[in-house]
Amino acid sequence: MNSSPDFVKLPYSILFPCLTLASCHGQRLKRKGLLSGLLIAVGLLCALVPLGAVADEQADKEYLDKIRPILQKKCFECHDNATAKADLNLEFFQDVVAVQDAREIWQEVFQRVQAFEMPPKKAPELSFNEHQTLMKWLRQLPKPEQADCDQLASDRTANFYRGYVMSRRLNRAEYLNTVRDLTGVELDATDILPADGGGGEGFDTTGSALFTSTIHVEKYVQAAETILKQALPDSLLQQRLSSNPTDPAQYSDVEAAEDSSAPIRPTTERSHDPSPSEVAPLHFASTRPHLILSVVPGPNLAPRDAASQVIQRFARRAFRRPVAEEEFERFVQLFDRVWVRGDGFMPALRYALTGVLISPHFLFLAEPEPEQAGIQPLGAVPLASKLSYFLWSTQPDEELLSLAENGELLKPEIYQAQIHRMLTDPKASALGERFALQWLDLDRLGTDIRPDPKAFPEFNDELGEAMRAEVVAYFNHILREDRSLLELIDSDYTLVTRRMADWYAVPESRRTLIEAVQGDHPLRSEHSPDLDQWVRVSWEDRRRGGLTSMAAVHTLTSYPLRTSPVLRGRWILESLLGDRVPPPPPDVPALDEEAEVDSSLSLREQLELHRAQAECAACHDKMDPLGFGLENFDALGRWRDTDRGQPIDARGELPGGTSFSGPDGLKELLMSRKDQILRHMVKKLTGYAFGRELNKFDDCVVDRAMERMELEGYRPSLLMEEIAGSFPFKHRYYPQPE
Repeated sequence: MNSSPDFVKLPYSILFPCLTLASCHGQRLKRKGLLSGLLIAVGLLCALVPLGAVADEQADKEYLDKIRPILQKKCFECHDNATAKADLNLEFFQDVVAVQDAREIWQEVFQRVQAFEMPPKKAPELSFNEHQTLMKWLRQLPKPEQADCDQLASDRTANFYRGYVMSRRLNRAEYLNTVRDLTGVELDATDILPADGGGGEGFDTTGSALFTSTIHVEKYVQAAETILKQALPDSLLQQRLSSNPTDPAQYSDVEAAEDSSAPIRPTTERSHDPSPSEVAPLHFASTRPHLILSVVPGPNLAPRDAASQVIQRFARRAFRRPVAEEEFERFVQLFDRVWVRGDGFMPALRYALTGVLISPHFLFLAEPEPEQAGIQPLGAVPLASKLSYFLWSTQPDEELLSLAENGELLKPEIYQAQIHRMLTDPKASALGERFALQWLDLDRLGTDIRPDPKAFPEFNDELGEAMRAEVVAYFNHILREDRSLLELIDSDYTLVTRRMADWYAVPESRRTLIEAVQGDHPLRSEHSPDLDQWVRVSWEDRRRGGLTSMAAVHTLTSYPLRTSPVLRGRWILESLLGDRVPPPPPDVPALDEEAEVDSSLSLREQLELHRAQAECAACHDKMDPLGFGLENFDALGRWRDTDRGQPIDARGELPGGTSFSGPDGLKELLMSRKDQILRHMVKKLTGYAFGRELNKFDDCVVDRAMERMELEGYRPSLLMEEIAGSFPFKHRYYPQPE
């Protein structure tokens, strides 16, 4: 938007009266002693008004005389008031002022014209002079305004902001991970908890998409009861006694507590804190009950006091913050309610802890509102949770939480050290499992997307899991070893299980056996466990290497019966390059790629006929060539040189004349656009971390991360530092109370 005062838009004719006024009245006003003041005022008016008006008038004349006729001749057919394809109406811009008020739109036009994507193929082309004239004019336009990188969107800038996130529910994956670290119970909740949809930048961390229904509440109660029955079975204390053959008399109160007929009542006064000798810790490898049952009743520790200590410790870890005495006392009262019925210590404790697990303080990532509204920094404790759920998709560990509680986490050097520590922790594998699969849309493989079982009987759940595991392990390896993110585009190795190495027909000489990839859950096969061993595979040629050569991508972007250059090209455009591909026009029939192939025409020839229609060419000219670069991979990612007896033609030519051949040529092309690919990935990761759709104020985070990575080798640790250390990540906008 033009930030100059309104008077700069006055007509050029104001220049002459200004000069006349200063000249004709100069002598008379001098005698009255008023000349100097008037000349200053007139000088300011003549300096500010006419020059701006002249500039606007010249720019307007250039637009109307040179630029708009080109647009009218070559663009209005698709982008006028009546048509406005892709929601772009260029006829609307009647003068240069309107153009300058829509800088983002014209920046997009500039990028499309520069890439020879506008006008589309099959439409009337720009002549050389027209292209040069238009490009020169577009380059001179004011660039979109940059936001203050140390500000957040607020009420005054709401047009840039699509909603702030105050508190959000744990998504299903975060819930399962948190339960695992809190109780030691590995719970498969796919049949217990509802699935979460994506929002914002396409991730299930988006707060606005994580609604809570009555079904969620019912399922959380059911899940909490299931978890605690596994973690704290009734037989747990008896197992503890039998595994520690010491004097059973010291556990008489425990045995009495387990006897529902024993007339034991809760104590009303808290006894002294037990010494280490009075505490009986429990250690079980299967469900690690010591994570919960840190103490048990004994001769010097009443059952209610033991329960109170367990609940206090559990609630602090579950709520991810210190818990006030009156707060956890409410859960102790739940213990009392069951205890007085005579149900025993373990049932009473489970009942109290169920209250913790269904509390909003556990189920939600809450960021308490400060007393003062506006933009405020996050406190150390909520910041610890935000960082932990970004990098680990689970709760803070004891080190991180302790640093937050004593305020040390707010020191920049300690905060940065924690980021690096957390990235090397096995729990950071969540970035591959949760971020990478959602970013690349591969979380749908094996569920929503499956090959036809008759055409491809080789595909089963184990193979689908192994395909996804390759992507996760490879992505996490790059993060863990702090290798260049450019390896996502091209590399000479990958990490796979033996099952996938066999699938890729890799000779044993190029396999290096490695231990199970750190942090990644090992795959299980009851019939062939050796197939789930991890190996590092080195590639001798450039057929493989990088994301575009992985079977998971090839299977995802194929139809159930065969490959699809359209789907593969669209995936490259949208998932890697970040381009938006609009839906096909409603009046244009789609090419039935799922139908059996006409033996008289190759798939390439069928697509070329489809692209002959101008309505289709705009998108297909960009998508199809990219997809043809992957045609050497069949619908399950295996290499092939022929298809139905015909040689594979993996050549591609993009608008503008850039050509390539095969997967190696495609990777060279993508490497030439590495900044676009990495910028898109950075935007996606930033949206994943922020838990919302990005806005104009977040561009600074992306820009700074890209600048730093370009200077320092595209290392992922730098990216994590920039996102987790950014102003939007560490601050919140709190609205004024109504």
